[in-house]
Amino acid sequence: MYLNNKGSILITTLMIFSIISTVCMMCIGLNYSNKSIFNLEYKNIHLKELALGAIEIVHSNISKEVEIAVESSRNEEEFKQYFLENNFIHNIKDISKSDLDNVLVNTSKKILYDKEGFIYFDIICNSSEDTYTKKIQASVKILNPYLEIKENEKDEDNIIDKPEVDDSNLNDIKDYYEENKHDSIDSKNLVIIYNYKEI
Repeated sequence: MYLNNKGSILITTLMIFSIISTVCMMCIGLNYSNKSIFNLEYKNIHLKELALGAIEIVHSNISKEVEIAVESSRNEEEFKQYFLENNFIHNIKDISKSDLDNVLVNTSKKILYDKEGFIYFDIICNSSEDTYTKKIQASVKILNPYLEIKENEKDEDNIIDKPEVDDSNLNDIKDYYEENKHDSIDSKNLVIIYNYKEI
């Protein structure tokens, strides 16, 4: 009778240990899975932030280029040609002065220009780490400020009680306006980044 009890105690002990070891293995597996998921989420957020940071740098580069375009152009056509003929795309893609590693910036192949005076194109920032990559695309819209100046001039011409201007000073006024109209244009307000999306 005593020997039978010893056998049942041994079997019970082995069953308890097997259950405990199974639970421990499940906990270890669950912990490993949670850690893997956390690492993936962290990498996803980190790569996304890198790509968005690159877009902000490109935004700053575009604003600088627009400022140069405003200063070097005298009319709507010259402003538009600056973006189509110069090294505009190469300049805005340059993020070498930043601390962003493993981030590539590309743009859409064509720069579009519409009748409303907007210049359109897309920028794509691709960040990578090991085998993980994240692509963020954003659309860029640049307003041609000379169209707005034209609209303002039309509105001024349509004023009924327009004061008379002394013709002798008219050329001086035009020259002063041509020289100083750039000062009234804020290049930062001409650039709009919108439609952010992951691709």
